[in-house]
Amino acid sequence: MSLNECSGNQIEGSNNNEGDCQTIEESINLVNEAIDNAIESNGLESAVQMLEPYAHKSLYHSAFRSILIILKAGLTLKKDDLEKASEVTEQTAKLSNKYRRTGFLNNLVKLFKTPNYDKYTDLEIHAELTYAKFLGMSAILCALEAQNIYALIKIAYRLRLCVSAFKECKTILRNRSIWESETSKQHFEAGVRLANGIQHLTISHIPP
Repeated sequence: MSLNECSGNQIEGSNNNEGDCQTIEESINLVNEAIDNAIESNGLESAVQMLEPYAHKSLYHSAFRSILIILKAGLTLKKDDLEKASEVTEQTAKLSNKYRRTGFLNNLVKLFKTPNYDKYTDLEIHAELTYAKFLGMSAILCALEAQNIYALIKIAYRLRLCVSAFKECKTILRNRSIWESETSKQHFEAGVRLANGIQHLTISHIPP
């Protein structure tokens, strides 16, 4: 399945036409425009509104909408904002899982050997990256809502899953040689390296 074969990648129940579907490159470009708009206007709401129309079927629209809403929730700490952030983050997880290669057999094979990631589509590869981002976002949300020791355990567990997911993304980047576009590869690599940098930066600030 190529990047342009979007009709089969739409969310079930979607009322959008096939012409509304986007390639990975188009999705990335539109998300970049929304982020630039948020920076220039110094407002999150306008960027969220730009991302909203495609957030139900575009991985990057969904992921960055979640990031912006979590950022707002972190600034206000209002219950409604936190609930909204939790809702959109779960939507990102569902969308990512729709496009990821999941299932018991697939996970079992991964325990014994590294999959041939060249057989994955770019969409499936980016879904893995988006899912890793979701795990990080869910840990942040838990931290914002933490009120007891059980929440701290939940945060630690989700962070562990997040690190594991990004580790797999690093493996994909190292082993995958076939990409459907250079933009797709560059954006995936940027996401992986950013996460790796954040991880090392965080570890460097932990007291010995």
